[in-house]
Amino acid sequence: MEEIRKILLEEKEKIGQEFKSRQINQFNVERDVGDEVDNSVVEQERELNLLLQDREKQHLEAIEEALQRIETGEYGFCDECGDQIDQKRLMVMPLAQLCITCQQNEERLGNISSFSRLPQQSSAMRDD
Repeated sequence: MEEIRKILLEEKEKIGQEFKSRQINQFNVERDVGDEVDNSVVEQERELNLLLQDREKQHLEAIEEALQRIETGEYGFCDECGDQIDQKRLMVMPLAQLCITCQQNEERLGNISSFSRLPQQSSAMRDD
């Protein structure tokens, strides 16, 4: 578990550095604004940065949750069936909360995407 803990802490540090860098860049771009076209580009970049920050925040929360589960001894067990998640899977996907069998079952049923435990939006909820 120590190796996985190290991976999670490194990922947490990397995300923190990216977040700080993005904030510095955003501050510099906002100071250099020129005409309306520039304003439009800055606004699009600002929106993208907000989306990325939200994603980073969710990723950091998942890392914190995994680190907490390591501390309490709950890490590495499938949320669905309770079986131990294979060590190889955890090394590749340290945030995995399902064993491979349960993950495949959930994907087959269409309950979650292959990249996330978040439920898929129904077609009625999408903005398509």
